[in-house]
Amino acid sequence: MQKLEKNYYVLLAFLGSGSKLLQAQLSNSEDVFTIPAYPLKYFPFFFQEWSRENKAISAPKILKLILKHHKSILDSRFIKGFNGLHSLGKNKSGYIKISENKFKKGFLKFMKNKETSQENIIMAIHHAYQYATNNKSKNILYHIHDIEIFDKYLNQNFQNTKVLAITRNPIYNFWRRAYSDEKIEQKRFDITDCEYIKNYRYINRLRDLYINFKSINNKFKRIKRNCKFYTFENLKNNNSQTLKKVCSFMNAKFNYKKLHIPKFNNKTWWGDKIYKGFNIKKSFVKDDFNYPEELKLFSNYEILVLEIALLPFMKKFNFNTKLKPGKIILNHIKFFFYILLPTKYGFNLFFTRFSYKNFLCYICALFQESFGKKKIKNYYFNALYRYKWSYRIVYLIKINFFRKLLYKSKNNLFINILYFISKILIYPFLQLELIASYFVRIYLILYLRFTAKNKVKYMNLA
Repeated sequence: MQKLEKNYYVLLAFLGSGSKLLQAQLSNSEDVFTIPAYPLKYFPFFFQEWSRENKAISAPKILKLILKHHKSILDSRFIKGFNGLHSLGKNKSGYIKISENKFKKGFLKFMKNKETSQENIIMAIHHAYQYATNNKSKNILYHIHDIEIFDKYLNQNFQNTKVLAITRNPIYNFWRRAYSDEKIEQKRFDITDCEYIKNYRYINRLRDLYINFKSINNKFKRIKRNCKFYTFENLKNNNSQTLKKVCSFMNAKFNYKKLHIPKFNNKTWWGDKIYKGFNIKKSFVKDDFNYPEELKLFSNYEILVLEIALLPFMKKFNFNTKLKPGKIILNHIKFFFYILLPTKYGFNLFFTRFSYKNFLCYICALFQESFGKKKIKNYYFNALYRYKWSYRIVYLIKINFFRKLLYKSKNNLFINILYFISKILIYPFLQLELIASYFVRIYLILYLRFTAKNKVKYMNLA
């Protein structure tokens, strides 16, 4: 990023790890400015599209598109995500709204006589938000969130910028994240599509590991000296000490009394109930949520497989494992046998689909989607459906031509029937895909097993 009067810092979440908590605490500092949560998460994807469609797109046109697709920047009640920005404050009903006119003025003023590059637009958005909120902080914390997005689209803009990455024990977090995935899907997708996405519940947790580790590559190596990794466990259990390290890294004043309670725009942030650790009574709980009962959804051999595959990472960040020190060679031998066994989740899902009750629930939901009065959900505007890594591969939803016709149609019985029949035919295919995912799981785990050691060399633990 070009040298400016502002100091830019990047915040990344490595394996879904409480980056919003860290951001909410840092936003209390007079030395740090950050746009609450990450409303620009999918901006790079949109920018690629806009650039392809318009070779010489103007700043006013870009601004118009930003306000359409990232409207929650101005008012957090619009395009609601799962960031807790519409349940802020003492009454948990607050939200964040800034002046649209001031934002526009600040954006266009910054972009005057500047190229409409991705880098300039990102800076213009932050400048405009600061202008609209009368914020004078010199340190700008840009919460990119996904390390994959940073690697593919933004790394080149932040070569000389300091990067904060926060991670946590991926094995304890495995089913907690899967729980959140399920709750999100229940809100975002139709019931029959939720049944289909169950095929990806386990695979997506492995894909998350795969994508994050794959993004630690030679490009990331170049910023190694400017990047510090922090753990969610330390942020929760040693909050003051961790924040002190972060403030030192950002050259920001440390005042724990002021930073302690997570806030956005001076309104207490509580998180979102979509997450398993949500606590409606407290804004900050001194607990890392690494409970033994979280592991009961695994078979014991699955835990061993994951711990062996991630062992260099687990050691690097001092995460506890169940592996016995005296049996390392034996455990590595067991790994290649246990990896061939089915997962507890996959085994149960496969046989559940043969139950009369499960199929009947599917048919009833499908009937309501096809012939009910309530319209099926809109998959065709929110960027989550198009760009979120976990849903990019749900191809049966993406290629469902009949569903798109059904959404656009107005009580066309012929289209309703075609959609109903297509979803009936899909049901048995779900089982075949689930069987195929067995081989995908083996590949993903082997990738982690043979690459994790080299990847952790690029990670600096704060």
